[in-house]
Amino acid sequence: MLCERCGKEEATVPVIKIVGGEFTVMHLCEKCAEEVTGEIRKEMESLFPSFPDLFSKMFSDFPSFHSEFFAPFEEEKVKPPEIVEIKCPRCGLSYGDFKRTFQLGCSDCYETFKEQLESMLRRIHGSTIHKGKVPSQVRAKVKIPKDEIKELKTKLAQAIKREEYEEAARLRDEIRALEKRRKR
Repeated sequence: MLCERCGKEEATVPVIKIVGGEFTVMHLCEKCAEEVTGEIRKEMESLFPSFPDLFSKMFSDFPSFHSEFFAPFEEEKVKPPEIVEIKCPRCGLSYGDFKRTFQLGCSDCYETFKEQLESMLRRIHGSTIHKGKVPSQVRAKVKIPKDEIKELKTKLAQAIKREEYEEAARLRDEIRALEKRRKR
């Protein structure tokens, strides 16, 4: 794959940018990646002028930052080479190809590279279990619509059992409104 910016060199670095919840991935050569991260650094320094040292340290040498951040655990470095060269039986993607592009080829890749993906997710996110979009400190204080819907459905079943149909209708309407709001 060629660099999406210059179109000349081989794209070896995926640059992920999240702005206002909008997620974009650019596949760039090392030279363009350094330029883009320099632009991002300048943008971040203008937004957070009191933290220039943090950003300059983070982006000063992007290729080494990238390789250190995504470097395998020590246990993975010791593993025999045949484990690193696992290939997906369905699409033929090797683990080496995945490490270069950070893109899986098919749904079977998740099972094929399960062990490596779990260690990477644990290293990057601290866990392999998705805990939702609400920070744990806020979760206790704020009712999440999903939890609220579940609670209302339980109350609805109880109201029907007690033959309180007006209450059941009110609960049904409230559940529909929450589900509609959640789908937006």
